[in-house]
Amino acid sequence: MKYRQQTRQILLNHSKTTRLAAFVFAVLAITLLIISAYSYLAAQKVQEDYNKMVSESLHRLELITKLHRNEDLVYSLVIKYMKTSDKHEMEEAKQQIRQLNNIIQTDLKELEKLLYIPSRRQLLHTYQTNRQPYASMLQEVLSAGQQQQSGAANNIADQKLLLAYKQHQLYLNRLGDTISINTRKRSTIALTTIHNTIRNYNVLLLIALLMTGVAAYLIREVLKQMSFNDVLLKSEKRERQQLEHALTESQLIYTSLFRNIAIPIWVFDVNTLKILEVNKAAMQEYGYSRQEFLNLTIAQLQPAEQVAKLKELIPLINDNYSFSFNENWLHVRKDGSAFYVDIKSHSLPPQGNIKPRVVVAINIDEQVKAIQKLERRERQLLGVSSSIPGAVYQFQLDKDMDFSFPFISGSLLNMYGVTPNDIYQDPNLLFKAAHPDELEAIWESIYESARTLSPWMKELRMWSPGDNKWIWIRGHSLPTPKDDGSILYNGTLIDITTQKEAQHQLLESEANLTALLDSSPQAIYLLDKDLKVISFNKVAAEEVSRLQIKQLQTGQSMLNYAATEQLDSLIKDHQQALQGNTVTYDTGCGSHWFEVSYRPVFTQSKDTIAVALSIHDISEQRNIVKAIKENESQLLRSQELAKAGSWEYEIDRNVMKFSQNMYRIYELPEEFRPTFNNILDLFHPEDKDISLEAYYRVIETKTTTDLEHRVLLPNGTLKYLYHIMEPVTDMEGKVIKVVGTTQDITEQKDRELEITETKNRFQSTIENIPEIILSADTNIRIFYISPQCYELTGYTEDEFLASNLWPEIIHKDDLELLESRLLNEGLAGYRLKHECRIITKSGETRWVMLRMSPKLNAEGKVIRLDSSVADITESKLAEEKKTQLAEKLQIQNQNLQQFAYIVSHNLRAPIANILGLSSIYDSANPQAPINQRVIENMYKSAKLLDNTIRDLNELLSMRSELDDAQEKVFFEDVLKQVNASLTNEIAAAGAVLTCDFEMAPAIVTIKSYLKSILHNLISNALKYRDEAKILNIKLQTFEVDGYICLQVSDNGLGIDLQKEKGKVFGLYKRFHAHVAGKGLGLHLVKTQAELLGGKVAVDSSVGVGTTFSVYFLKNSVVDELNKKSSID
Repeated sequence: MKYRQQTRQILLNHSKTTRLAAFVFAVLAITLLIISAYSYLAAQKVQEDYNKMVSESLHRLELITKLHRNEDLVYSLVIKYMKTSDKHEMEEAKQQIRQLNNIIQTDLKELEKLLYIPSRRQLLHTYQTNRQPYASMLQEVLSAGQQQQSGAANNIADQKLLLAYKQHQLYLNRLGDTISINTRKRSTIALTTIHNTIRNYNVLLLIALLMTGVAAYLIREVLKQMSFNDVLLKSEKRERQQLEHALTESQLIYTSLFRNIAIPIWVFDVNTLKILEVNKAAMQEYGYSRQEFLNLTIAQLQPAEQVAKLKELIPLINDNYSFSFNENWLHVRKDGSAFYVDIKSHSLPPQGNIKPRVVVAINIDEQVKAIQKLERRERQLLGVSSSIPGAVYQFQLDKDMDFSFPFISGSLLNMYGVTPNDIYQDPNLLFKAAHPDELEAIWESIYESARTLSPWMKELRMWSPGDNKWIWIRGHSLPTPKDDGSILYNGTLIDITTQKEAQHQLLESEANLTALLDSSPQAIYLLDKDLKVISFNKVAAEEVSRLQIKQLQTGQSMLNYAATEQLDSLIKDHQQALQGNTVTYDTGCGSHWFEVSYRPVFTQSKDTIAVALSIHDISEQRNIVKAIKENESQLLRSQELAKAGSWEYEIDRNVMKFSQNMYRIYELPEEFRPTFNNILDLFHPEDKDISLEAYYRVIETKTTTDLEHRVLLPNGTLKYLYHIMEPVTDMEGKVIKVVGTTQDITEQKDRELEITETKNRFQSTIENIPEIILSADTNIRIFYISPQCYELTGYTEDEFLASNLWPEIIHKDDLELLESRLLNEGLAGYRLKHECRIITKSGETRWVMLRMSPKLNAEGKVIRLDSSVADITESKLAEEKKTQLAEKLQIQNQNLQQFAYIVSHNLRAPIANILGLSSIYDSANPQAPINQRVIENMYKSAKLLDNTIRDLNELLSMRSELDDAQEKVFFEDVLKQVNASLTNEIAAAGAVLTCDFEMAPAIVTIKSYLKSILHNLISNALKYRDEAKILNIKLQTFEVDGYICLQVSDNGLGIDLQKEKGKVFGLYKRFHAHVAGKGLGLHLVKTQAELLGGKVAVDSSVGVGTTFSVYFLKNSVVDELNKKSSID
C-alpha cells in the first residue's frame, strides 16, 4: 500500500517523478552494478582460495596414503623374504623392496616441499629420522641372503621389524590427522567467509531496494531470482565437489581391489581381444609379467583347439552386459600347462573405439578333476556292488515309520528266491523270510538305530528256498538323516552260514588247539571274523598280563588289547587273512623287532573260519638280515658304479637322457647327445628287431620288461648289455616316458662257462656248510642227506637212509605239531620254517631250525621236499637271557625318555627365556626401566634352571646307588628311621601311623632305596591330607605271585584316577595346586621300584583316600637272579 501511494504521488508530479525515477533508477543501476561486481569478485576470491587449499590438502593426504601403502608392501615383502627358502622368490622380493624404498624417498621429498607449518615439518623430519635405522635393519635382513637362521632369531627380527613398522605407521597417522584437521578448519573458515559475503550482499541489496521504492520493484524481483539461482549454483557446486571426492576415493578403492584381490582378473578390448590391464593374481596364476600380459590377446591364453570356439562366443559376449561360462573351459599358462577355469565377464563403459570388458577367471582345475574322479569311482562302485558276495541295498524309513527299499542288488534272487522288483513292490517280502523268533528283535534294532542314528548291525536267520534251510545273514548299514525327516540306510546283507558252521566246529576242537598253542614259544591268538579272541596260548596270556596288567579273556575283542596307533593295521591285516592270504611283517624299533603273522585257519573244504595271530621276537634275526641287506646295498652300489647306468626317454619330446656311466658303457664322449635313433644304430643288426619289440611291449602293456642284446661300438668292440625298461604314465594312464637301467654284462657272458663249473662244485659246497641239507619224498622219507648229520645227531648218512630216523629223533612233545605243519603247509606247497627239539644218538636234547622248501612240478604238485637243519641250541639257551636284557633295556629306555623330557623341556625353556631376555637388555642405557624387569625375570629363569638341575642330580644319584650291595632289611627298622626324620611333620598333622609287617617282615634289597620309598610315600600322605579328618596312615606287607607287596594307605584328599591315572607317576606331575611340592616324589618311588625289578600300582578315590602298592621281588627270586648274574 505504501508503494502504491508513492506511485500515485509520483504520477501527480509527473516531471518530478520522472526525474526522480530516472535518478533513482540510475542510482539503483549503479548500486546494483557495484554490489554485483563486489559480490562476484569476493566470491571468486573465496572460491579460488578454497579450491587451492583443498587441492593441496588432498595432494598431501594422497602422498601420506601412498606412503602407508608402500610401507605395508615393504613390511609384507620382508616377512615373505624371511620365511621363504626359494631363491627366486627371495631375489624378486629383494628387488621389489629396493624399488619401493626409492619411491618412498621420492614421495618424502615431495611431501616436505608441500608442508609449510613448522610442527608438521618437524613431525615429518622425526619420521625420516626414525626410518633410517629401519632401512638399515631392512638392509641387514636382505644382506643375510640364504643363511639359515634359527626360529628364535627369526622371531626376534620379526618383532623388531613389527615395532619399527608400527612406529612409522603412527607417525604417518599423526601427520595425516593434523593435515585432515587443518583442512576441516580451513574449510569451515572458507564456508563462513562465503556465508558472510552472501549476507553482506543481501544487506546492501535490501538497502538499495528500500531506496528505489516502487521504481525498483521489477529490478528487485529480478535480483531476487538471480540471488536464488546463485544459491542453487553454489549448492550444486558443493554437491559436485563432494561427488568428485567420493568418486576419487571409490576409484582408489576399486583400483586397489582389482590389483590385490586373490582371483585372476584382467580387462580386454572386445574389438581387438587385446588385454588392457591385469592384476597380480593373474600374473601369478599364468606366469606372465605385466608387460608380457599387455602384449597378449585373450586368444593366446586358450589352447589351440579352443580358439575357434572362443571366436564363436565373442558376438555373444559383445551383446551381453554380464556373461558367465562355467563349462570345462581351459586356459594355458606361460609354461604350457593347461587348467580348467570358471569364466565370468562384465561390460565396462566404452572409451572411444575401445570396448573394455572385465574378466574373472577362477581356477577350478582341482574341482573338475575331483568330479571326474568321483564319476569314475561311481562307476567302479556300481561294478563292485554287483560282485559283492551278498546283497547291497538302500533302506528308507520315514518319520511315520513306513519303510521301502529304493535300491537292492540283483544277488537277492540267489539268496532268498525273490527279485529286486518284487521287493520294490512289496518291501515286506524280505522280512517274511526272516525267522519268526527273531523278527521282533530285528525291528527293535532298526528302531533303536533310527532313534540314535547309530549303525545298524544284526546277525539273523532267514529261509533260503534254494538251499531249503535256514541260513545265517549278517546285516550292516549306516543311517543318513534327510531334510524331510526320513532316514536312508546304505548297507549289505552277507551270507555267513559257512562261517557260523565253521565256528561251531572250531569251538569243538578248542581244547586240542589250546594244548597245541601252549607248546609254542610264540604269543599266539586265535581270532574269529569279528576280531574276538577264540583261544590263546600261555605265552599270549603272560604277555598281556605283563604289558597291560590285565587278564586276557576269550570272547573279548582284540581291539581292547591293541595300541591306538595299531588298530587300523590290525583290522586291515585281519581282513586280508580272512580272505585266505597270509600276512607276515616285521615291526619294532631300535634293537627290538617282532615278526607278526596273520594266518588263515581253513576247514577241510578250504573255507576260512578264523585267523591265527602270532608274535615272535626276531630281534637277532632282524639285525643279521639288516647287516646282510646293508652289505648287499653296498655291493649293488659298487656294481652300479662299475658296470651299470640309467637312462630315460621322453616319448612326446623325443628327448633321451643318459647318466654319466652310460657314456662309459657305450664308450661315447660326454658331449655326445643321445637320441633314440643314434643309440638304436649301435645295436647289433641281429638284435634290433627283438629290442624294438621289447620296447613297444613296454608301451603297449605298461609293464616292466627286461632285455639282453648286443651292441657294436664305433671302434668295433662287441658288448653284451642287459636292460630293464619301465613305463611312466600320466594321470590319464598314457605312457609319456620310458626309464631304464642298463648293465654291461659282457664279462658275465664270458664267465658263463665258469658258472657251469661252479654248479658242478655245488655238491661239494653243500657237504662243507655247517647245516644239514636233506631231500625227502612226499611220504617224508629221506633219500638224500649231507654228511653234517653225523656232527649234529650222531647218526651217519647210511643210518638215515636205511631207516626212517628223521621222525623218530624228533622230541615226542614236538612231533605232533611238526607233522601237522608238514601236512598242512609243506605238502601243500608252502615254504616252512619250524623250530623243534631232537634227541641225538647219545641221548642229548638239542634245538634245531628246520627250513623246508617244496619242489613243484609243472602242474603245481609237490614232488620233493628240500630242507636244511641248523643247530640253534645256543641261541635258545640265550633267549632267556635276551628276554631279561630286553626288559632291562625297556626300563632304561623309559629312563632315557624321562631324561630327554627334562633336557628338552625343563632345561631348554629357562635357557630360552634367558636368551630372549638378554636380547632385549638395553646395554647402552643400564638405568633403563626395562632393564630391572629383565634382570628380575632372568633371575627367576636361572632359579628354575637350578631347581631342575638339582632334581636331575638327585635322579642320577639314585641310579648310581643301584650298584650298592643288597642286604636283608627289616621293614620295621626302616620305618623307625623314616618316622624319626618326619617327627615334626607327623606331629603337626596329628597323623596316626599303624603298621603290620608280620606276613613279610623283611626283604633282600638296597636299604637306601627302601628308605626313600617309605619316606616319599609317608610324606606324600602328610602333604595331601584332608584337614577335615584325622589322618590315618596304614602300612602292611604280604606275599603275592612271587612278590612282596608293601601297601601304604591313607584317608587323605585322594586322586581322580579316571582323569589322572596315566600321569600319577610322571615327572613333575602334581594334582593339588594348594599344597607346595615339585611332583618328584612319586616318580622316584616308581623309578626305584622298577630298578629293583618290581613295580608300583595305585588305587585312589577323591575324598576317600589313596593306597600305593609297591611290589618287591621275593628273597628267593633275588637270590636266583644274583646267581644267574654271577654265572653270566
